[in-house]
Amino acid sequence: MSLKNNTVIDRHVFLIRYADVDADGIFVNSLGATANSAFAWDPTTIPNIGLRGNFGVSLQADAIPQPQAAGDRGPEGFTQNTFSGPPPCSVLFNFVPNLDSADDGSVVTFYELDVPKEAARAVTLHYKGM
Repeated sequence: MSLKNNTVIDRHVFLIRYADVDADGIFVNSLGATANSAFAWDPTTIPNIGLRGNFGVSLQADAIPQPQAAGDRGPEGFTQNTFSGPPPCSVLFNFVPNLDSADDGSVVTFYELDVPKEAARAVTLHYKGM
């Protein structure tokens, strides 16, 4: 993802990637997070189709490319107890540490970045099956 600051002043921003995951077509998932990723998986004990195992998805964020600005932070991965996107002015409002039991939640990664005037910043995120 790339974010360009078209204004004539430096900006401090939160760059968020969010996904409402319904792994394996199941609305209630188990969710977890690490420092740079968030993931959701189908927690049912019986696979939904044939003999295959249950599936999930992870949203993994790469480190901020160098050089970093003084206000840069992240990536941070976390889970939410809602399927709605994070509120833009309060990114961690629906944060929960982990949802080990089944719930209808979502996964989020975010960066906090300083974007200089008339410049762009880029970060890299990956969606991976589990």
